[in-house]
Amino acid sequence: MNAARPLLVMLVHGIGPQNAPAQGEFLDRLRDATTRRLGEIGKAGLASRLVLDRADWSHLFPERIDWLKHLFPSYANVRFRSRRTLVMILWLALFPAITALGTAGGMTLLRPSALGWLVGTIAGLAVAILAAWSWIMPLFPWGHLLMFGRTFEANTASDVILYGSDEPRRQIRDVVLAKIQPYLSSKYALAGGARECLPVVLIGHSLGSVVVYDLLLGISARMGARKVTAAQRELSAVTQQLRGAAVRPAAGAAAAGAAGQEADPRAHLEERHAFLQRADEIETTVCPVGMITLGSPIALFLFRKPSILDRRDLWEEACPPPFQATGLQGRLRWRWQNFWHPSDLVAHRLEPFFDQGYPPSGGRLKFVEDVKTWARARDPVSAHGTYWTNPAVLRRISEHLADVLVDL
Repeated sequence: MNAARPLLVMLVHGIGPQNAPAQGEFLDRLRDATTRRLGEIGKAGLASRLVLDRADWSHLFPERIDWLKHLFPSYANVRFRSRRTLVMILWLALFPAITALGTAGGMTLLRPSALGWLVGTIAGLAVAILAAWSWIMPLFPWGHLLMFGRTFEANTASDVILYGSDEPRRQIRDVVLAKIQPYLSSKYALAGGARECLPVVLIGHSLGSVVVYDLLLGISARMGARKVTAAQRELSAVTQQLRGAAVRPAAGAAAAGAAGQEADPRAHLEERHAFLQRADEIETTVCPVGMITLGSPIALFLFRKPSILDRRDLWEEACPPPFQATGLQGRLRWRWQNFWHPSDLVAHRLEPFFDQGYPPSGGRLKFVEDVKTWARARDPVSAHGTYWTNPAVLRRISEHLADVLVDL
């Protein structure tokens, strides 16, 4: 890393085939916007400290995409979708058509025309409502309508299941941690802090927001020494297993290989040990100084944990210790911006779950700030990707990064 005393901005995307060029362009525009912002406030020299990177794990789990294509083979067929859309429009047009016929009939039969318009419209509405209740609603192709959201629903639900499984979670985290690890050598002491660390702003889109939230929980727990983290516990257990494991004789390994079995049980343990060491090093070196989540399903993951459903002060577990008392570390203020689009079925608000009682010293600071966005979107799938090109999102994030660089 060439930058001295860097601020690392790490982007973690969601699952499935990703639009890597769009995300790369987003990071380029974010760098340019942050540089312009720093120039506007007379701090252009700080732009050299900004380091942006992306943890790409889109190569994992390709079989999942093939499975969804098998379930929804016609979703991308333009002719098929157009025909279903036309059918729905024709059915929906029946309601105003019946009302219009009633109005026209009333104006023809009754004089003056104002009375005919009033009586005909009321009669037409009544007939249209009865028709909708008894005819249109039972026969309307609701399955055609819901079809447009089924692929999106499958992606969302399977994201929850996937990251809740130990091995996929490890694989995803391993890619992200491996991307962060080379930057750890550039750690330094922050203003108002005694230990050296690497300041990081985490950005997560879709399932990537859950990944960075997971990292935040582990790092915050380790920084505050409040409890032994899961990575610490597992690292200790795997270390003991490695010490006690006996290497198989060469003949036994060959026989096991011929039988299609794992030749060396130490190989898996050593791989696991390396991953856990990496996680432990990052939890002790990285200092989160901000978070950005885009189209986040974190609320869906929290919903799966009955022990915290009644809590509204989840900041207590996620907040890095330097920001726990007042929300500030020196001049640096903790900020987590959660961008959500109203048409994005994956995106949820987070303020109601995290902000109660933050910070304990009082004041108007928020641990999470929900930011409602708006952009044209044809369907929930396209709404989920609007964050990459939304100028308002880019402006707010660049202002956030510029503020962090100045305060650091």
